[in-house]
Amino acid sequence: MVDTLHQLNLTVSTEEDRLLLRLSTSGKNEYRLWLTRRFVRALWSVLIKAAERQPGVGEQSDEEVRKALLSFQHDAAVKDADFKTVYKAGDFECPLGETPVLLTGAQLKTSRSGAVDLTLQTADDRSLSVRLDPKLLHSLCSILSAAAKKAEWELDLAIGTPLVPRTPERARVH
Repeated sequence: MVDTLHQLNLTVSTEEDRLLLRLSTSGKNEYRLWLTRRFVRALWSVLIKAAERQPGVGEQSDEEVRKALLSFQHDAAVKDADFKTVYKAGDFECPLGETPVLLTGAQLKTSRSGAVDLTLQTADDRSLSVRLDPKLLHSLCSILSAAAKKAEWELDLAIGTPLVPRTPERARVH
């Protein structure tokens, strides 16, 4: 069964040189997961593929248009996201245990509506699946990028291409 993501928290552990991802779900579960630099790099490619399959983006044949639209969708989703609410540790079940587990794999399935079922595999052959709507997908990308930067992992976790403002020289047609 796929559980819907309710809240997530990502912190940097300098001692472990890992990121600690805490996910709470609508089913009152909490998962505590370690993400290594190598895993984040692999996960990023999976998340970007999901973002590129979002309605409106995947249909674009021109790569620059696709990247610009992806950037636009990402900026719009992140603008409306709630990054201020403190993660609420509560009365949750911990199906994978209280101690964080190491993630080693990820798979996704994207629906026509844009919802993404993300399945994460652990080092001890367990897995969990969460459903991300487009807004949550982009929010996860945003906090993952920020955490990797804070961890000083020197990963290029960018979405699409930033829109370059047109200067009069660039806008002129010759």
